Amino acid sequence: MIYDVSHKTVYRYTTPVVQSQHIVHMSPRLVERQRVKGHTLLVDPAPTIRTEREDYYGNRVVMFDIEQEHDELTVHAKSTVEVALRQPVDLPGSAAWETLAEVPASGAGALGLEVVRYACASRQTRPTLEIADYAKKSFPHDRAVLLGAWDLVTRIYQDFVFDPTATDISTPVTEVLHRRRGVCQDFSHLALACLRALHLPARYVSGYILTSPPPGQPRLA
Repeated sequence: MIYDVSHKTVYRYTTPVVQSQHIVHMSPRLVERQRVKGHTLLVDPAPTIRTEREDYYGNRVVMFDIEQEHDELTVHAKSTVEVALRQPVDLPGSAAWETLAEVPASGAGALGLEVVRYACASRQTRPTLEIADYAKKSFPHDRAVLLGAWDLVTRIYQDFVFDPTATDISTPVTEVLHRRRGVCQDFSHLALACLRALHLPARYVSGYILTSPPPGQPRLA
């Protein structure tokens, strides 16, 4: 499948801005099932300085500086990507979670560092004993790791309430666990903290979801 994605963000300011600096993560990545056929990032007003780089995790980053007075800023990303079909995933056939949890500690193989960095705690995913206890309910002895991960995210979906007023970007994951409320980012951070508390490497990927709705229902994008 080939997808054309148009993502436009408009900022309107109550008073004119003399200078502004921005960091944008809007460039699609070349990954296993995705090939980038074209990408442009349009900025209005035109930046005085614009640079691009690749960050530590392989994401494309655009940084720009606008040095003219403006009361509106438009950032418009246009991308064309080709996505291959996903192969069926064998959840029961995946390795026992204890086996995978040993890999980051051993650092074995060429992917040692690649794996280890996703098993480490971050500022947003600091594990605690309470978080580890919540995670362990999904990972009994010898359970297939993908079955355990699926059970974990299913429990989070069932146990927590989507509430955009409950948290902000600074709310720690421990508070999310206590309140049992939050938004998508909170639940993603909680799942990562749970998996990393068991020394299981994990990360999440941002992107777009295009749904196939039931008859008579609107398509969500």
